[in-house]
Amino acid sequence: MKEKIARTSALIENFPPSYFSTGAAGERAGRPRPIFVFGLPRSGTTITERILAAHSRVTAMGETPSFSRAMKQAL
Repeated sequence: MKEKIARTSALIENFPPSYFSTGAAGERAGRPRPIFVFGLPRSGTTITERILAAHSRVTAMGETPSFSRAMKQAL
C-alpha cells in the first residue's frame, strides 16, 4: 500500500494539473496537449480514439509505450 501511495504522489508531483492546462498568458499555447483514453479491453476506447481523431487538431497515436515510459521516468 505504501508503494502505491508513493507512486501516486510522485506522479502528482511530476504531472500537476498545470502541466495539462493552458495556464496564464497561454504558456502552453501552440504546444500539443495530451488526451489520454484509458479503458479495459472491449470498453470502447478504440471508437473513442477514432471519434477524437476525426477532429482536425487531434492526432491518434494508437497504443504506445509513451505513458508507461513517462511514468517510469517520473518515478
